Amino acid sequence: MDRASGSIAHPPYFDGNNYGAWKAKMKSFLWSLDECVTNEGTDTVKGAKLQMHTLQFETLMMDDNETFSEFYAKLCVIVNACSSLGEKIPEDRVVKKILISLPERFQPKITAIEEIRDLNTLKVQELIGSIQTYEMKHLAPKKSKTVAFKVVNEEHDGHSNEDYSDEELTILTRLFMNFLKNQDPRSRDSKGINSKNRFVNYTDGYGHISSECANTLKKQKDGKNKAMHTTWSDSESE
Repeated sequence: MDRASGSIAHPPYFDGNNYGAWKAKMKSFLWSLDECVTNEGTDTVKGAKLQMHTLQFETLMMDDNETFSEFYAKLCVIVNACSSLGEKIPEDRVVKKILISLPERFQPKITAIEEIRDLNTLKVQELIGSIQTYEMKHLAPKKSKTVAFKVVNEEHDGHSNEDYSDEELTILTRLFMNFLKNQDPRSRDSKGINSKNRFVNYTDGYGHISSECANTLKKQKDGKNKAMHTTWSDSESE
């Protein structure tokens, strides 16, 4: 190649003549070097990132203390990152990755899916819906028991009820009402608890203790007056 023209490895030679032409050739040479370095650097970085995301995909596992939605969100980030780098992960590979990444508590569901479904044709969205349904039905934490345990512990610790959230107070109220409903029906009457100081429920009053209720006291007074009047009448007739 002519020295004046230059090459990809050597710049064009300037012999002191025709500076304008040499300048144009030198400019092209420098641009070619910049493009070569840029492409080479981009490919290197791209390959390193792809390798990193692939390793993350292979090693990612669902923790025992996280929900399936939290795990799947992490997996989506990795899958989308690989796709943006030109490496689209096949759907059947994602399906199999999800199944092998689930913790032991999902084992019954995993076994059922592997026995009745073809993992090569199963769609990711179908699998997600099936797992989330199983998690809500069989693995959701028992909120009532958790709140009850918290109440017992905080009573021992001397904590105030102000520490409870509205949701927890609602659950505690529901638990107490269920406790009342489950009591022996023979110990209850149509107006309240059938005991010495039972609760009464009148149109103009609710939740009074019968022995302290104004209506009850009035009835007792009227009854005593009536009894005294009857006794006095009997005495006169004699």
